[in-house]
Amino acid sequence: MYQMRKMGKQSLAILLTLIMIFSTIAVVPSKQVIAEGHEPLFLSSVVGSTTITVSAKAGDLPEGTTLSATALSNEESQKYADVILENKGTSLANFQAFDITLLDSDGNEVQPKGKVEVNFSGIEFISDSEEIVVYHLESNEKNSLSGGGVSSNPTSENTTVDEISSESSDDEVTFDADHFSIYGVGKVATATYKFYVGQDEVDTQILLNDEYLLEPEAPGEINEKKFVGWKIEGETAFIDFSQPIAVTETISRNVNAVYEDVVYVYFLYDDGVAPDGYDVIATKDVMPNTATDGMNVPLVVKIPGKAFSHWSQEPGGIEFNFSTPISTDTNLYAVLIDRWKVTFDAQGGSSVLPKYVNDGESIGDVAPTIRAGYTFNYWSQEPGGTQFDLANTQVNSDLKLFAVWQATNTSYTIIYWIENADDVDFSYESSRTLTGTTGSTITLANNNDGYSTTNISPAYRQYFTYQGYDTGKQIAGNGSTIINVYFTRYTYNLKFYSSPSGSNSSNLKDTITAKYGQYIADQFPIPGY
Repeated sequence: MYQMRKMGKQSLAILLTLIMIFSTIAVVPSKQVIAEGHEPLFLSSVVGSTTITVSAKAGDLPEGTTLSATALSNEESQKYADVILENKGTSLANFQAFDITLLDSDGNEVQPKGKVEVNFSGIEFISDSEEIVVYHLESNEKNSLSGGGVSSNPTSENTTVDEISSESSDDEVTFDADHFSIYGVGKVATATYKFYVGQDEVDTQILLNDEYLLEPEAPGEINEKKFVGWKIEGETAFIDFSQPIAVTETISRNVNAVYEDVVYVYFLYDDGVAPDGYDVIATKDVMPNTATDGMNVPLVVKIPGKAFSHWSQEPGGIEFNFSTPISTDTNLYAVLIDRWKVTFDAQGGSSVLPKYVNDGESIGDVAPTIRAGYTFNYWSQEPGGTQFDLANTQVNSDLKLFAVWQATNTSYTIIYWIENADDVDFSYESSRTLTGTTGSTITLANNNDGYSTTNISPAYRQYFTYQGYDTGKQIAGNGSTIINVYFTRYTYNLKFYSSPSGSNSSNLKDTITAKYGQYIADQFPIPGY
């Protein structure tokens, strides 16, 4: 297999001299080299200060192949660099594009049958310390004025961008290619950030375009000054580490740790347990002559019957005004007040959790309670008493309140039962729904809304009589109350006499007593009949 290799300027010049002496390759006035024969071919073209060399295996290029190369203008190269940025997200500090074409002996464009080695030498911005990249740029639009594959307006939509694996050293770069159009060589733009705490460098980060800086560990205080952030040298704003860095050129920036004078505000609380009294539960640092606030201070009052009232500069003192500028270290003490427990007896309604009210304050809003069949009226200090003013009455002790309700109309059901003919049980006959005041006792009368036999079927109601109903029941608020009304059957006597001439006790042979509708066939025959 053809072995790729890289050549320095000096070795390349010697090689070209030997080729011109011992082969049939001729350098034409346009600095194009013609390949002939079936030996490995070396084509070169000098474009400005850059020498482009193509090395091919025997048979990969036809006889008489020439290399034509043109350097794109700075403006054209920049357009392609912009396409690379948009397509690949890579920002290039330097970029030079070349339109490379292989022509046969008739001047027709040809492509190699396999991969060939391409070498660019003499590119000034290439060095060992920089990241060098090579791109193959295939344009879909042709610019007849520029020739080749150069687009007059390359975009990410009309240009295919492929990054090519390459090797670079000194001022040259080498890569493989199997198709020729536009190739560009560029130096990736990087931003180097060096972080300093005073004179000491504590971190170095090298970023590509749209990468993020990682915030170094915050340093400690220096000379009683607090670290407040990182600033790039020469800038006024602190670095926002949540934002990506736009890198459009290779730069190096120094980043300094910023320290400022601060004063401290100590928040103290006496939980009644600590032997030394007040403990510091939070500390806030404040720029001199600025204000602070009491937000996010983790105060939990553990003393029964007490609640937090305010912060004060003295134990038990007046409330501290948090809009006051603070110029020295300051102690703020938690001031507690009595806290009273208010409980709620819902009187049959849904439960209401207790509420804790600071001394001298009103109860305010109370969670609603619900009771089926009733409308809530108000809270009172005694069952069924007068209304308690939740909004305006100051609470100065533990308190219990009772819900006062107004009963509403609720439905209840009457079920009518008729006695069975052949046993002592009852069967369902019909039902009806009525309404009454929730909580009231139901009393039925001998009418259509009560226990009258008119409530059962007219086909047999004359054979039944009212027996009784469930007394003493109250109307439940959820409509579940049922009143059972019972009707028994009339009883009849069937008498058998021995003589048809008269019905008297002397000739009475037998008697069958039965309820209306009862089955009596099993009591026949009657003896003597």
